[in-house]
Amino acid sequence: MAGDTASTANAGGKISTGGVDYPAAWKSRTDLSPKDAARVRAITRKTDDFSKPEKFERMAGGAATSRKLVNRDAFSNFSANLDFAGERDFKLGDALFRKLWVSSPSSTQASDGLGPLFNARACQSCHLKDGRGHPPEGADATSMFLRLARPSATQAEAEALAAGQALNLTQAAVSQQIKRLEESFDTLLFDRDRRGLALTPQGERLLGLAKRLLRLNDEIWAEMTAPLEAGEIRLGIPYDLVPGYMPEVLKNYGRCCPRVKISLIVQTSKAIRAALDRGEIDIGIVEESATDPAGETLMIDRLVWVGARGGDAHLQRPVPISVGSETCSIRSPTLAALRAAEIDWRAIAEISNVDALNATVFSDLAVTAMLSCAIPSGLEILPPDSGLPALPPQVISLYLRRDHGSRAVDEIARVIRDAFARRADDAVGVQALSGPAAAAVDCFRQAVELAPERFEPRVELLRALFFQGEYAARN
Repeated sequence: MAGDTASTANAGGKISTGGVDYPAAWKSRTDLSPKDAARVRAITRKTDDFSKPEKFERMAGGAATSRKLVNRDAFSNFSANLDFAGERDFKLGDALFRKLWVSSPSSTQASDGLGPLFNARACQSCHLKDGRGHPPEGADATSMFLRLARPSATQAEAEALAAGQALNLTQAAVSQQIKRLEESFDTLLFDRDRRGLALTPQGERLLGLAKRLLRLNDEIWAEMTAPLEAGEIRLGIPYDLVPGYMPEVLKNYGRCCPRVKISLIVQTSKAIRAALDRGEIDIGIVEESATDPAGETLMIDRLVWVGARGGDAHLQRPVPISVGSETCSIRSPTLAALRAAEIDWRAIAEISNVDALNATVFSDLAVTAMLSCAIPSGLEILPPDSGLPALPPQVISLYLRRDHGSRAVDEIARVIRDAFARRADDAVGVQALSGPAAAAVDCFRQAVELAPERFEPRVELLRALFFQGEYAARN
């Protein structure tokens, strides 16, 4: 062919048109008309003059390119090729994007829609000038933080998260949020190398705190959306633990489950375990030498000798003692310790009534063995040089009826755990610990604060072990 429209195939598999080489693929293009093909070829042809813009260079978006001024509002303009209906839809969407919303449900139904967690009341507050999102200045990025921190609960969630479906975010967007978190905290959360990502110490710390925040969020949500529990709970507890723990437990439980009636069954530990096995009570607190697999340890406490203040009953021989009845869990280790030390003793009282037993000690007629957490005011712990043998520690355990199936029972179990945890913290705080013991307590507390999920549900057992260690050191 001759002239400007001449086309020839060269040896390199290209088509030469008008002196310009194009890939041979142009020959197989069937989706373009000859006019469109010529237009595309003209646009994509290599330039030989860089002194001025090429034709079409100012319209990078083709016909959709906006001819508005290139300034800070560049992302707020609509496409130039929109028809009237499309322009109307754009402006309506932009109005919704800038609108200030209120929490749902609300009386202003035209403006409600915010969920329980949000960063700002308007989309525009985070996406300034319709650009890339960022947390609003002066506000906490609560919802963004939760989306990044929540772990996958199931394999399906993990796969959805990996595909960006759970967060509706691409990997690049998640990376940007992590970067903003690092900038906000002014620290690195990840160590990055060719092998991948690994949490830094600060990242580990943040992860532990984030999981604690998520648990609290889930607990609040479950508490506020669940129906109020009603009915009756039968709670078994030994006599000596009632004054120190039950007022706090009953008060706190009454606040969260006001419609639940609690029947308090005060018995010896052996009687409580038997009642649990028969299904006669729903939850029981018992004192024993070791917790069975079916239960959980609330505390390990010292078993100590107790006498009247300024009394001398412990100096008498045979030693006058008051002990519980045959079903008392403290009776056996107390008498076994006296026999092992070959100390003569005589029983002043062998009864299950704690008030009557304590009366013999208050009057200095006898001494007795008690848990250190259950000593009433007016009595005192006898010192190691009192001539009485050391006593083994006792475990305070919690047992739930296996088939209870009640949220009310689970809730009172949580309240009981909290009460014993607070008392354990108080006890550790008032003990005169020093040297390695004090350092161990400090390290343990810091570890629990930084990563509590690594210690649960054994955190109370670990805390209680400090009592046992202190007991061994003192005796």
